[in-house]
Amino acid sequence: FARIRDVVAGKRVLITGGYIGAISTNPGFPTATVELFDPQTGLVTAGPPMSVARADHTASRLPDGRVVVSGMTTWQVFDPGTTSWSTNFTMQRARIAHAAAVLADHAGPGLYRVLLIAGAGSGPDTLEILDPDTGTSALQSSLLNEGVDNTAAGLLDDGRVLIVGGQSMVTG
Repeated sequence: FARIRDVVAGKRVLITGGYIGAISTNPGFPTATVELFDPQTGLVTAGPPMSVARADHTASRLPDGRVVVSGMTTWQVFDPGTTSWSTNFTMQRARIAHAAAVLADHAGPGLYRVLLIAGAGSGPDTLEILDPDTGTSALQSSLLNEGVDNTAAGLLDDGRVLIVGGQSMVTG
């Protein structure tokens, strides 16, 4: 499942994907299932599925309530007002076990972007910015010193992004 801290959608918690069917040491396979948890009633209801199965993905809540879910080779935007998903957008690099941070977009008030950081896949040392308003993504020219996965990131008050943790893709 995506980390819950960023996926509160309105008054509900959006629970997306994860692994199902685990047996012994086999972790199972990714799922596209979605559930909505209402903390006021304690009820969990099925939500509309994502267009693709995802596990070890990120879910980033935008200030307007929308949630950007990214992982594997694609990303989508969930709108809690309509309880629906955008079309599926392609990422520049395939990645799982990555970090994400919501950035204020300097293109104008109310416009936000999501920074994807590292992760297992084809971009372990890359930074990629997703624009949920245009459905586009772009690799950044800056690279991390080495490829890592299992990182965490947070936005600092001055707009910089703090990246912590991670496991080297070279040394394991």
